[in-house]
Amino acid sequence: MSVPGPEMSRLLAAAAEMRATGKSWENIAARLHRAADTCRRWPRRFAVTWNELYRTAEQRQMAEARAEATSVLRTNLRLEDAKQKSDAAKALLAAAIRDRDRKQDKSSETSTTVIIRLSHEEIHDMRSTTDSPFQPETVA
Repeated sequence: MSVPGPEMSRLLAAAAEMRATGKSWENIAARLHRAADTCRRWPRRFAVTWNELYRTAEQRQMAEARAEATSVLRTNLRLEDAKQKSDAAKALLAAAIRDRDRKQDKSSETSTTVIIRLSHEEIHDMRSTTDSPFQPETVA
């Protein structure tokens, strides 16, 4: 694995964005004025950098797709057809519930991780400063 220089980093970022949108290596190569086989090797040659760039590009694409889908569903809420309205409302509600649950899962994981790292004295201090009863479980 190599560490890319500034110009290579620019090429990798552009290639990762294009791959995340579904572009072929041939298309990417043509737009970056490189050989397709050269571009195909970049994810292995620059694995650490590529993985980070591609993950970021993929997240951006997913956020854009989610926003577009939400826009379409909100438009469908204003249609005359009752079934289409109902389907759009159900889809929006299901997405909102999934987002809420995902955020709650992340929040509880973070809290659990913090509590595990606390010492017995820190837990005791926390318990004495709160109004609610806090009973730490014994960790084996």
